[in-house]
Amino acid sequence: PIHDGGADIVGYVLDVLKEGDEEWMRCSGKEPIVENRYTVGGLEANGLFKFRVAAVNRIGEGTMVEMTEPIKSVDRVMIVDIIP
Repeated sequence: PIHDGGADIVGYVLDVLKEGDEEWMRCSGKEPIVENRYTVGGLEANGLFKFRVAAVNRIGEGTMVEMTEPIKSVDRVMIVDIIP
């Protein structure tokens, strides 16, 4: 955040908006994300989604910052080793 009020950041919250929808949904769960990476599950393959994120400290959530361009979701490919 631009101003943290002197309190350390403890995590982040992440919202998702599917193209065509009007309501943002919290996809990061009830607790802040503590890593700087997060995998969002349950998205429709080949859908377009926008995301927004806010930092969280002991005071609360900061201002949401929204992506300017949507991201297209893809099916995750799993590579499995088969041992004969």
